[in-house]
Amino acid sequence: MDKNEFISINIAVVTISDTRELKNDKSGDTLQNRITQFGHNVTVREIVKDDFNKISDLFKKLLKNKDIDVIISTGGTGLTGRDITPEVMETLFEKTIDGFGEMFRWLSFKKN
Repeated sequence: MDKNEFISINIAVVTISDTRELKNDKSGDTLQNRITQFGHNVTVREIVKDDFNKISDLFKKLLKNKDIDVIISTGGTGLTGRDITPEVMETLFEKTIDGFGEMFRWLSFKKN
């Protein structure tokens, strides 16, 4: 294989929200469109309610799926009591990389 050869990956897109469905999931649509635009595959597209067990169960299932290389999620990170995605994800971490989230928020802020 050429070291510069493009390798397409399989991606699961998960929207975490009490108010979204496929017909009004604009952020999920944007993610799916950009993923496929760059030659990758969306192999799973899910919407899950802001419920600890439902989110946890879905991500555990996706993590076991050998046909998924990457999981990208959107939503569930606001400041209301129902937005619990960070707390759920902490239970699934094998390792944390301190400062990584702050770096991405800073890069995102600079774009605006």
